[in-house]
Amino acid sequence: MFLILKNFFCTHTFLSIVWITSFIFMIFFIFKGFFHGIKFLPANELIYLINRNKNIIIVDTRNDELFSKGHIIHAINMSRSAIKLNKNLVKLNKYKNFLIVIVFQNDYEIDIGYLNYLKSIGYKRICVLKNGISGWLSDNYPIVKSK
Repeated sequence: MFLILKNFFCTHTFLSIVWITSFIFMIFFIFKGFFHGIKFLPANELIYLINRNKNIIIVDTRNDELFSKGHIIHAINMSRSAIKLNKNLVKLNKYKNFLIVIVFQNDYEIDIGYLNYLKSIGYKRICVLKNGISGWLSDNYPIVKSK
């Protein structure tokens, strides 16, 4: 088996490099959250927490336009650019002891800097909605629209 792989890698160098690079990127994206200590919250658990009125706050990181087209009930909109410019932090101050669920568009758009910034200013209980709003919509969970 090893001899077959060695022969393939020697005769098909370009394909081997493409395959190895693709494999590394795949592993990176699969374990991206694991390496950065991101805690993912599945959508069904978020629904459970919403229905139980647990101490949670949902922060949608998408821009205002996307947020107004549809978001999770009771979510507040705090785009990544606004939070990095220290705007709208007053909205979050009263939720320091709450579980903060961050909603990105999907798992590929997770902003580690955004999460680390929130942690650095004292928000310790942070998790990310698994598969983001895209996953939420594909699972046919409800959204509300802003006026």
